[in-house]
Amino acid sequence: MQAGSDRRYHVVVWGATGVVGRCVCTTMIKYYQDEVRWAMAGRNKQKLEEIRDDLAREYPAARSVPILTGDAEDQHSLVAIASQTKVLIATSGPFAKLGTPVVEACISAGTHYCDVTGEVPWVMRMIKAHHAEAARKGVKIVNFCGFDSVPSELGTTFLVNHMQEKLNRRCKKVTHVFGEMVGELGQGTVASLAAAYFMENSSERRQSSDPYCLDPPDSQRGPDRGDLLRVRFNKTLKKWTIPFIMAPVNTRVVRRSNALLHHSYGKLYFVKNVLS
Repeated sequence: MQAGSDRRYHVVVWGATGVVGRCVCTTMIKYYQDEVRWAMAGRNKQKLEEIRDDLAREYPAARSVPILTGDAEDQHSLVAIASQTKVLIATSGPFAKLGTPVVEACISAGTHYCDVTGEVPWVMRMIKAHHAEAARKGVKIVNFCGFDSVPSELGTTFLVNHMQEKLNRRCKKVTHVFGEMVGELGQGTVASLAAAYFMENSSERRQSSDPYCLDPPDSQRGPDRGDLLRVRFNKTLKKWTIPFIMAPVNTRVVRRSNALLHHSYGKLYFVKNVLS
């Protein structure tokens, strides 16, 4: 790992002026200010200062948070930011338009990267273009770290581990059932959802419809054939379920993790996302 202890910051939040970026900054200042060296980053210094001032009204320690500026169209500025931190959290979408230079800057600087994208075709391109180099450099590129994919990913991990370690059973099928949710869609989130469809060509959209499109090319495929597209009655819950808008993202994330973990969840493994 190249992102050593000599880096000025542990974490840089890129895109701090957006809805998601502000939420991340609030979490950093509220829970980690005394433990983590971090900075806010983005394109517009004035807006970054305004966000910092707003945070400081509730959390006075925010006044000391450094501000870094860069531009997605200026690769040198992105590398300069990435070179100062161990981890860069990217919160600014659409990633098909704005994300690629940030990923490339992190790999160049030897900096770990995570984001909140939900754009499967873009991630497919990033894997194809940069996975090998990132692996060679020991750089971790972790996509899909927003709300939707995290419950599916960690929920599956905890469930499968519990069954294997405590019950000595293999898991054959996991269904993630989402109930009532409360939240806010930022402009970047809406743009990312639109980008996942309108900014990609028809070939990429067809490829992303494959349930195993994020798996390594030589990975063994499982039995899943697609996502739930109609209303169904769940006998276990005794409730009707409908398709979940994020299922085409979340399920592919879980399948990729299973493949990268040498199918530790199981080779004959089903995963579904539904809304109840």
